[in-house]
Amino acid sequence: MKIRYKKIIRSTNVEPFILIKNIKAELDKPAYIIKEQTQSHVGFKYNIWRGGSRAEVFRNVDGGEFDIIPESKTIVFSYYLSPLFEILATCVAAFLGFTQDYHIYFFIVFIAVMFVIRLISVKIVANRMIEDIVNPEDPEE
Repeated sequence: MKIRYKKIIRSTNVEPFILIKNIKAELDKPAYIIKEQTQSHVGFKYNIWRGGSRAEVFRNVDGGEFDIIPESKTIVFSYYLSPLFEILATCVAAFLGFTQDYHIYFFIVFIAVMFVIRLISVKIVANRMIEDIVNPEDPEE
């Protein structure tokens, strides 16, 4: 199950091969896995099972695609996140509320609030990613 966001479209004068290099560098930082790559397309996903901080998993994009359109000098970033954790946690809380104590149902509200915060943080991270790709910082400065 995936929740797709609207596409982020940015205009750029950067050459496509440099954009591909910037995309690969950006995806290498937080350990994304590149699923497919061509001269104008990069598809990726996030490996949630790798070791590390769970807060990192919480705010990272679960996967997506970068499409470079050289004719219009634009880059299109389509990304998604998977609400699987939130659905499983809600089901467990509902089951425990039904079998144990109804006060556990209050955790469902907490899970919903966490999901809304995750939606917002993923959108911020996606915008930061596209900006870092289109306008990378120069390490020589």
